[in-house]
Amino acid sequence: MKALLVQHQREVPPGRVLEVLEDLGWEAEVLLMEDGHSVPSFLDGYDCLVLLGGTMNVDDVAGYPYLEKLRLFTAGALEKGFPVLGLCLGAQLMSRAAGGRVHRNRCGEIGWRRVRLTGDGLGDRLLEGTGEYIEVFHWHEDSFDLPDGSVLLGKSEVCPHQIMRIGKWSYGFQFHPEVDRETVLSWIGSCRDEVESKLGPDGPERLIRQTEEKMPRYRRLCQRLLTNYFRNIENA
Repeated sequence: MKALLVQHQREVPPGRVLEVLEDLGWEAEVLLMEDGHSVPSFLDGYDCLVLLGGTMNVDDVAGYPYLEKLRLFTAGALEKGFPVLGLCLGAQLMSRAAGGRVHRNRCGEIGWRRVRLTGDGLGDRLLEGTGEYIEVFHWHEDSFDLPDGSVLLGKSEVCPHQIMRIGKWSYGFQFHPEVDRETVLSWIGSCRDEVESKLGPDGPERLIRQTEEKMPRYRRLCQRLLTNYFRNIENA
């Protein structure tokens, strides 16, 4: 089995996705778009497409011209029922590719918040056994609307669309299941002003403490979600 990972920026790495793929014995090819990689024209030879996060907006094609080709590439994959996993920006790209709208969320989310699973989420095999509420790590300003035919699996108080499924095999997460401790701490360090504007003057230190406390449990949750996802593809 082989996954194609589209990484937009070096500071938003695949993290836990690569760990899980390695544990399961999958091959992984990572396209770092920041280094000038091109969006491929076909998915032959791959079993899954993973779209990672990034700081850009999905429609910022002037600054990132490859985004339009990536949208069309993703749309083709979804139309064929090819498995796509979208994380944060990646979920927004999935929605946009399937005809949904991506827009500024009414409140940007940075830090640890609970997501509540819907009835469909509680019954979904990817989320099986997680419970009605999961605490996850967020870092986003934008949000996605549900495209036609998609299913809402999870929501939060300030962002109504947190987890969606498109078709049978494609999932979008507005939060970041791929992050590890080192990545979160690096974001806090490089975006301190942004954290303070959202969480207050003591926000960076408080977020560091929360991350140290919550990351071990989050690691287990995300390993479970990602393992479920790729195993479902294996067993298709």
